Amino acid sequence: MIKIRQEKYTDFCTFQTKQNSVVINNMDIKDIRRDNLRILIEEFGSAKKLSDATDTNPNYISQVLNMHTTPEGKKRGMGSILARRLEEKANKELGWMDTSHMDISESEEEALKVTEELMFEAVAFIKRNLNDEDFKQLTGKQLAKKIFKILDLFRDPNIKLLTDKTILKLIK
Repeated sequence: MIKIRQEKYTDFCTFQTKQNSVVINNMDIKDIRRDNLRILIEEFGSAKKLSDATDTNPNYISQVLNMHTTPEGKKRGMGSILARRLEEKANKELGWMDTSHMDISESEEEALKVTEELMFEAVAFIKRNLNDEDFKQLTGKQLAKKIFKILDLFRDPNIKLLTDKTILKLIK
């Protein structure tokens, strides 16, 4: 049963891993699986209870969790077969081990909020400085480019003072 699920899952796993590495600050699939292993251990109450419930050697779980170095000098990670077995035995959906379930920190949440506010301000600025007809003719891609140029200007440490005139010149 596990091998069949593994074969069907291979392409999705590769895609999902690439997708997550972009979304989650280039987190490696091994890091995501290790974080999710911690979540499972917490849900089961201990690593021993998880290993018993999933028919997995407790030493192997410990090695994966602690990134034990193999004789070849590699850090121990969780392979797809173990990930699928843990999902199945823990009644998780297929792919659960490959998707981050960690909460974002308060500082990350605050950064997202500030970025969102800056984006709204950028749109308002563009709309305020273009006549209605020009604004309506902007494609989504053109508007996005202008928004990101403005956001880049706010991040540029070399720019001390931004006037409307300066911004308008730089985003055209």
